[in-house]
Amino acid sequence: MILHGVHDHYLVVLSIVVATIASFTALSLAERVRDSRERARRLWLAAAAMALGGGIWSMHFVAMLAFSMPGMPIRYDLAPTLGSLAIAIGFTGGGLSLINWSRPSLKRTLAAGLLIGAGITGMHYLGMAAMQMGAALSYDPAWVALSIIIALGAATAAVWLATREQQVGRRAAAAAVMGVAIAGMHYTGMAAATFTQTAMRVDAADGVASLGQTFLATAISLVTLVVLLLALGAAQLERLLTAGARREAGLRFFATLNDRLFASGDATDAMTAATALLGTELRASRCAYADVDSDGDRFWIRSDYTAPGSKARPGNIS
Repeated sequence: MILHGVHDHYLVVLSIVVATIASFTALSLAERVRDSRERARRLWLAAAAMALGGGIWSMHFVAMLAFSMPGMPIRYDLAPTLGSLAIAIGFTGGGLSLINWSRPSLKRTLAAGLLIGAGITGMHYLGMAAMQMGAALSYDPAWVALSIIIALGAATAAVWLATREQQVGRRAAAAAVMGVAIAGMHYTGMAAATFTQTAMRVDAADGVASLGQTFLATAISLVTLVVLLLALGAAQLERLLTAGARREAGLRFFATLNDRLFASGDATDAMTAATALLGTELRASRCAYADVDSDGDRFWIRSDYTAPGSKARPGNIS
């Protein structure tokens, strides 16, 4: 006999909220990835993978707990459940690592989206396989294919958005769309599932998740939201500290420039001091003052700073 499950609407909404906040957090952390370099970038990449991958898994598990079949207890095998979490975080981290954050390309964006989408798909169906109940599980291939398409599309859109600058309002709107899309993949995958009774008797029921399921789903959601909010707080704090450090560096630069200009004996000395200081500050190979001819085709370098290993080119240049 084919069994028909029901969903607790409270937990369905909660799962979408978790997916949306996870998406917003990941997009916010991606901004720190773009602005960071080397070790700091790797740390923010790991944080973004944890936020998006862990958030998607949390959404998935809450949505699984939202599902019940009247009169039939459903349990979850711990090993594949934890395996699905590892897949979600691992594939998300791998996908984000593929991106050239300094100069994003379409090829790498698509590759990252496909990898993350594959991870989301694998997480979902491994999580489904963790279900232990008195029913056999089978899938409709058409619905499975649709769920995979949604997963790949949502993941690619997430990657594309993560590589672009966004104001908070647009980021929130994008996160809402992503959250609905990610949750939509899960519920499409659930629509693909058919449960056929095997050994256990099924009685009439109230059509909502049990108190235990609701409590567990709420607890998982709260823990996830706390972690995501801490990640957002860390990103905001780091952004403020970085902005403060940049302002301090700017003030220090102008103070040093002012001192050197006052100490200069003439205009040539002042230009030499300014080009040397600016070139050093910008880590440029060459920095110079130049007069441009009226025809705009030639210019004459008057003061030329060059970094060690670079050749000076004073004089007339066409």
